[in-house]
Order: sequence, then C-alpha cells, then structure tokens
Amino acid sequence: MQKLKHFLSGPIKDVLELKRFLSQNFPISSYKDKVQLQLSKGQIVQLSSAGIENIYVLKELSGVKELDLSDNNIADVSPLLNVQIQTLNLMRNKIRQIQDLGRCIQVLNIAHNGIENINILSEFAKLQELNISTNPIQNIECLQNLKQLKKLLINNCKVDLNALQHLINLTELEIDNNKTKSIDFVKKLTKLKVLSANQNKITDASAISNCKMLQELDIRNNNISSISFASSLSELKKLNAMYNQIQDISPLEDLQYLSELFLGFNQIYDVSSLTEMKSVDELGLENNRITDLPEFPEDYESEYTLRLVDISNNYIADAESFAGLQLGQLLISNNYLTEIESLECFEYIRELDVSYNMIKNARKYNPMGIDLREFTHSPQRKSSAALTKIRNNIRKMNALSTVQNKFEGNQRIFQLKQQFQNYKSKINLKMGTELIKLNQIAELFVSAFGL
Repeated sequence: MQKLKHFLSGPIKDVLELKRFLSQNFPISSYKDKVQLQLSKGQIVQLSSAGIENIYVLKELSGVKELDLSDNNIADVSPLLNVQIQTLNLMRNKIRQIQDLGRCIQVLNIAHNGIENINILSEFAKLQELNISTNPIQNIECLQNLKQLKKLLINNCKVDLNALQHLINLTELEIDNNKTKSIDFVKKLTKLKVLSANQNKITDASAISNCKMLQELDIRNNNISSISFASSLSELKKLNAMYNQIQDISPLEDLQYLSELFLGFNQIYDVSSLTEMKSVDELGLENNRITDLPEFPEDYESEYTLRLVDISNNYIADAESFAGLQLGQLLISNNYLTEIESLECFEYIRELDVSYNMIKNARKYNPMGIDLREFTHSPQRKSSAALTKIRNNIRKMNALSTVQNKFEGNQRIFQLKQQFQNYKSKINLKMGTELIKLNQIAELFVSAFGL
C-alpha cells in the first residue's frame, strides 16, 4: 500500500512512472479516480511488456499521439473508449472483444489475441494500417468499408479473403498461412506494392499479373508451378518463391529492377535466363535440378551486380561460369565439383562453401587458408582478403586438421558416388511413379548420415 500512496501523492508526469504504476496492477477500487495524469502533449507512450492487466487510469489520457500496450495481460480495453489516439498497439494481450476505440485511430495492431468478431472496425473510417493477424476471426466483410486502408496484415486467420477485393487503396498486404487456395481477389488491388502470401495452398497465381506496381512479392510454400505472371511486374525488386513447383524462370528475364531472387526448393533445371537478369544482387537456387550454369557474355563483369549466389544441392560439376562476377559469397555445397582450381578467378570472394562435393584430393587446396590469398590475384586486395573465410560446415575453424578432415568428406563422397555410378546403368529403383537412380540415393545417404 506504501507504493500506491507514492502514486497518489501527485500527478504522474513521466511515462516510466506510469509504466511502474500500471505494472503493479493495483485493484481499481483502491485508486479509482484518485490518480492524475499530466503527460506532455504529443508523447509516444511506450508501455509494452510490463505485465499490465488493467488500464483504468488511462481513461484520463489526453494529447497522446501513440500508445503501445503490446505484450501485456490486458483483457478489457474499455478505458480507451474516449481517448484520442492515432496509433494504438494492443498486440499479444488477452483481448476477446474490440470496442469503439475512437474514430481518430489511423494505425491499429490487435494481432495475437482471441478476437472472433471485428465488425466494430467498420466504424474506424480513418484507419490506414491494420494488423489483425493470429485471431480466431470468423468474418472480415466489415473491412470493405475501410476505404483509406493502405496496409493490412491478416496472417494466420484461416478466413475467407474475398472481401479484400474492395480495398482498392491497399499498397501492402500480408495473407500468410491462411490455407488460401485462390487469390483472384488481388486482381482489383492494382495499387499493391508489397504482397506476402506465403504458406498457403495457392496453385494459380496469375491474378498477380494485374498488380503492375508490385515491388516485393513473397509466395513461398505454395503449390505454384508457373510464374508467367511475373513478366507483367515491371517494377518488381524482390521475389521469394521458394518451396514451390516452379520449372521455368524465363518470365523474369525482362525485370530490370529485380535485385533479390530466391527460388530454392523448386524443380528448376534450366537457368540460361540468368544471363538476362543483370540487376540481380542476391540469388538463391538451392535444392533444384540444375546441371549446367549458363555462359555469360565476355563483358558481363561490369554489367552484372550479382554478389551472393546459393546453388547448393544441385547437380553442378563446374562453377567457372561465375568466375568473372564480383561474387562475395558462393555457396555450392552438395554438388558434383571435382576440383576448385577454377575458383582462383573469383577475386572478390569472401565466403565459399564447397563442402560435400566430389573433390578427389581436397588436402592440396589447403582449406585452412582463411585469408584466401591463393584465391586473390590483386595485391591491393590482400588486406581485405584477410577477413575472408571458407565455410566447410563448421561454424569456427580452429585447427587445420579439423578443416582437412571435413574436406576429406569430399573424398569419401567421391568414392561412394563412384561405387554407385558403376551400377548406374544396371539397376534402377522404382518408388511410386518416379525413378530414383542409385547415385541420387547415395546423396541421400550422405546427407542423412553426414558422410
């Protein structure tokens, strides 16, 4: 009770003092209408992660622009009914019901609560940003009245999303993990610049072709086999389409602003289109069916911006095609490399992963050369080269013998693959409708047992 008397001795003027008061969770009856707030006008009131249960004292709040009550134990938000706030964060509380929190709110975050009914949101006419993710929401038709809404996050809700077609002013939309099969509703969302629809059940993404202003697209973890729609997205800068069934990447050839491209875990085997993608800076093509890398034009060194390439877990025997590029990172583990002498051409390389290949004599490459001077031709760059490293499935390399032993994994893999190669023409193992050759099974063994 002594603590309560301290707060009753004068008005609360400081946000930290207010946070200390609320974190005590005094019974409302013990201080009702006795605590005064005199916070400075226009303050951003940060009250997150304080174990707050009741916010009765906040009914006197005025002149506050932004209020953050995230990560608390609040169930009742009625004290905020008449509080004039522009930005309100109520994420991760115990709220079951949203009330009319004022017509001035422009940014509202009520994610990670237990809210089923959001009909009251139709009255929030000034809303520009809304996050209702991870709630057991039954219906979102009320959102179609929010004509000023520009950013909407509705992840992990498992709700019918067709009502979103009316939100024609949206520029950012996240609909991750909703088990959505169709995204035809995005046809009318022509102002979208950012769209995230990962972890759904989408098979046809052609509707996205209407979103010609799109700059960032995330469609990971779906069942998409064609990205032909992407040829219409002339403004696209970032594309993440990992974990799909994509085979053809030629629709991306003419996207002159595309800088980040992640297509790992697909069914891609032809990557000849890469020679046309001069603006790509980061490229992920791991876990595909690539056997050959394209031949880049002779003058490509100055034209291409590629800095990071991940082509691990493919069927590549030669990486020399990338030699003239100014690559800083090359991840090419679990392929069919037999030597890495050609990598001497990589003048700018800072991170190189060639583990689990078919390198016959790994010792001679002195893998402990952390300064990578053998891979650097220019004397002027030797000082910066001292910061480089060769990753070989080891976080830190403290001893040469340790690294050599890991590189010897290449020799063991080479021998194992050679054994199976001898039987390749004789035996095939039929599993379901696919024919898995024994040399591929060898790779599975190697991966599973860390050989």
